[in-house]
Amino acid sequence: MPPPAKPAAEPKGEADRLSAIVGAWDNEVRHAVHQSLYQPAQGVRLRTSVVHFKQDGDRLTGYSLTPDHDREDWNKEGRTDFRDVKFADGRVVFEFDLAELHHGPGGRTKSKAWGRVEAELKGNRLIGRWGVFDKETGAELFRGEWEAVRSKATEKK
Repeated sequence: MPPPAKPAAEPKGEADRLSAIVGAWDNEVRHAVHQSLYQPAQGVRLRTSVVHFKQDGDRLTGYSLTPDHDREDWNKEGRTDFRDVKFADGRVVFEFDLAELHHGPGGRTKSKAWGRVEAELKGNRLIGRWGVFDKETGAELFRGEWEAVRSKATEKK
């Protein structure tokens, strides 16, 4: 399992106020794609979505909309709700559940899993990493880079 998130600290400046993260972010998730780890040519698969953070009193909530995910087992909007959204010291950490994950040789292993994103606020960018973990064992099954930029429609002036 990943190390626990840093405990929330008292806001020290604008970058630590919840308002610094609230709004819509254009998100790009990257991970290596390969048919064999040992072949010389590799690629990167990109997935895009819009991540939203909202302030609810003194805490954050969030969700992601991925419109190209219209499979029957997903909700109609391609929405993934976040849990345990934390923002402190210029870092956002959030988690979400995955109903089913196919992995292992030939994708034949099915597991219940959860994901975790950890990113640092750098101006109008969030830069960090993501991981997917097996719910039963806590083993990290996948990982990759995570980046988001503030959406133009909600960019702060």
